[in-house]
Amino acid sequence: MAAISMPADMRDLTTAAAIQEKKKLVKLRLSHPHVPRPYRIPGGMAGAVVAAALTTGFALLATVALLWPGIGTASPDASLPTGFTGADGRLQYEATQLLPLLAFLVIGLLFYAAGRSTREHMVEVPIEVEMGVESPA
Repeated sequence: MAAISMPADMRDLTTAAAIQEKKKLVKLRLSHPHVPRPYRIPGGMAGAVVAAALTTGFALLATVALLWPGIGTASPDASLPTGFTGADGRLQYEATQLLPLLAFLVIGLLFYAAGRSTREHMVEVPIEVEMGVESPA
């Protein structure tokens, strides 16, 4: 029975989301340190920065390895999946990875543009009000 795996372009999007998530971790720790959190990262703010840096680095490495298999090796084309051989195998593989990723990005930008009017009418609710805590004065 053949193994079922997630397409590489979906994994690229997953790692891109992980990178954004780690940036938000540090940003919220800086902008709203008084808001109670359901979890703790050992080491306080320094621990959060180290955790975000390590996981972001791994996510970037995973993205590069998925988009360009064999990068940094003596024979990168040997790392291509079966079926991508010959002189244009690398080009074919890169097209199967980068074109769907580009399509997802374009679709995301179109949805973002379509939601402009909704974002213009949003009401800003301070996080302190939403969480039910007092803001430090």
